[in-house]
Amino acid sequence: MSKMRNKIIKNKKWYYLVVLILFLITYSTLRFGFGHQLSQVHHMYSRMEDPNYLKNDWFVNNVDHFNSRTYFITGISLMNNLFNNVELTYFLLYILVFTSIFISFFYLAQLFFKNEKKSFFISCLSFIAITFSLDLTDLTKLVIIPSMIGWLFGLISLNFYFRKKKGWAFIMVGIALLFQAVIGSLFFAMLTSDTFFRKPLINKSKVISLIKTIPFFIISAFSIVPLTQIHHN
Repeated sequence: MSKMRNKIIKNKKWYYLVVLILFLITYSTLRFGFGHQLSQVHHMYSRMEDPNYLKNDWFVNNVDHFNSRTYFITGISLMNNLFNNVELTYFLLYILVFTSIFISFFYLAQLFFKNEKKSFFISCLSFIAITFSLDLTDLTKLVIIPSMIGWLFGLISLNFYFRKKKGWAFIMVGIALLFQAVIGSLFFAMLTSDTFFRKPLINKSKVISLIKTIPFFIISAFSIVPLTQIHHN
């Protein structure tokens, strides 16, 4: 036990991670608020929990079926079973996702630079550039929304991909698509283009890499197929 503790102490990565995590948790706690995006999904969540909720409301009735927010709302519902307080669920999920996004940046930077201090400062720079966007297009909003979860799984997929765990990378991209189709599709295109644009045009490693994309198509089918059927009906 003492050897493990000494190893952790000597590993500077943990110092930077702890500082980064504590800062992100504190900041996200102070930053958490309420926005129109959460207002939209909250009505959808309330209808899922109570079929009679706003039964004469045009918007709620038009989204009372499988849609692009279904998996997000289902996740909120499942998590809320633990707390039985939807406001607390929104808050805790926001802190978890917000913090994890920048931890993903830290591990990506560490992969390329092999230096904890540089990884820490790149994570801080990412935080400043993303969080203080003047045109309000930052990927971390004031509330938990599906696109934040999409970005998180997209960044996790990059971590797996560059660590040569391509199967897991495409699983993560598939999950990203379940929460936000555009973000998931963009990350999928980015990862597959890395394979397609390599020479030679066809070889064994390319075929193996393309086979590893199969989990993405299986997972994304759980969103695409129901949405296609609804639009056809």
